[in-house]
Amino acid sequence: MEANGAWRLEITDFPAVRAAMGEELLTAFCRCFIHADRLTALADFGSMSAQRHGESSAAHLRNLHTMFWLVAGTLHELALAVRKLGTQLEERQLIESLGDAWKSVQQIEQWADDPQRKKLRDKLGFHVDADPIRRGLRKLADAGGTVVVALGDGREVSRTYLPLGVEAAIGGLAMPASEVEPLVQSTAEHQLVPKALQEVFMTAMACCGVRRGEPRPL
Repeated sequence: MEANGAWRLEITDFPAVRAAMGEELLTAFCRCFIHADRLTALADFGSMSAQRHGESSAAHLRNLHTMFWLVAGTLHELALAVRKLGTQLEERQLIESLGDAWKSVQQIEQWADDPQRKKLRDKLGFHVDADPIRRGLRKLADAGGTVVVALGDGREVSRTYLPLGVEAAIGGLAMPASEVEPLVQSTAEHQLVPKALQEVFMTAMACCGVRRGEPRPL
């Protein structure tokens, strides 16, 4: 690690590590790494959005909604990848050695099993189905009153938000707000999964007989 905090984990003899761990186990880890990086990036985008626009701005609200739906889809895909990784770890009889780090990673699997989370992902997270939007629009029409189509903190497009679509879609999911809000908040619980995944990988390498060298300067 350098004075500025930069660090790197390197494999200096990759053919030996690949042989020791096996191609399928390494493939399963790499699938998880890709989704974990997407999860970390989306959380980082949310933080940058707050700094740029302000937490109470229309632009940040738009970005948070977008970030959540993308996170919901990413968590679902990561959950499936983690399940496959678990299968590979079990085949290698490594599960018992992974401790709390693996338990933290496994918590992500609720995004593959929970029907409410699956509904959010399937109907709005990625696909944006038309049927829930139609139902939501009917509810808004039946309620009467004013709906907000667009708002902004300025005239620039980067500072505008079109909330009608999200409002209609959420309203048409047949999920009360009391159920949606905890699911939205639960995404924050998984922000440390990428770190736990790194710990699982290091332990799995050691269990497969891969020796860890001494740290050296970058």
